[in-house]
Amino acid sequence: MSGKRETPATRRDQIGRRIETVGTRIEELEEQRQAGPSRASGSDRLAAAQRHAARSQAAAEQAITASIHAFRRAADAHDILAAAYERQRPGR
Repeated sequence: MSGKRETPATRRDQIGRRIETVGTRIEELEEQRQAGPSRASGSDRLAAAQRHAARSQAAAEQAITASIHAFRRAADAHDILAAAYERQRPGR
C-alpha cells in the first residue's frame, strides 16, 4: 500500500469485494455441508486445510497492514491538527 489516501468510494469498493468473497465462501461451505460427509481422503482434507490456513494467514496479514496504515494516517492527521492549533494559539 502506498502513502496515497484512498477515497471513500475506493474504500467502499474494497470492503464490498471482501464481503462478497466472504459470502461466496460461506455459500461454498453450506453447499459442502448439505452434500453430506466428504469422501475425500485424509491427505486431501489435510491439503485443503493447509490451503485454507494459508488464505486465512494472508487475510490476517492484510488486515493488520491496513490497520497499521489507518493508524499512521490518523497519527499524521493528529499531528497536522496539533500544529495548526499551536499556530493559532494566542500568546505564543
